[in-house]
Amino acid sequence: MPNDFTAREGFKYAGMTAAACFAAVIIYLWLKPVISSFLEERDRRSLIAPLVNEAKSLKINYESVLTYPYQTIGKPVVWCVQNRGEGKANCLGDPDKRLAPSPDRGMPLFYGSNHAACTDMLLIIKGVHSNFSETRSTVTFIQVEYVAQLEPGR
Repeated sequence: MPNDFTAREGFKYAGMTAAACFAAVIIYLWLKPVISSFLEERDRRSLIAPLVNEAKSLKINYESVLTYPYQTIGKPVVWCVQNRGEGKANCLGDPDKRLAPSPDRGMPLFYGSNHAACTDMLLIIKGVHSNFSETRSTVTFIQVEYVAQLEPGR
């Protein structure tokens, strides 16, 4: 077996090995947050999947909560919600279908766009609350607990 391996070739292979290791470290550091975010999202989806399935099977709408408030308390719903800020959340983009989310700061803002007036959110019904004003008009809010914003088509 001839020994044609020179010092120059040794440095060449050592340099290529060092470059490959450096590239592997850079790729690892770049992918680590992406992988952890992916795993967190996967875990979140697996936790809310039973609630989403229950909500879709129950098919509770805004009007049924107003009609049967005690039967719907604690039940999950998937509603299209428009949230324009504190005290300005509504169902299906309809300003007369008011929602009182808790925690209010947890629900993402969604003002609407050219293509959609609302976005699907998983909520838990907490109750129905009516405010009576001096003009004898009643403002009704459905109290909900915000759980998650869902991707379109979910």
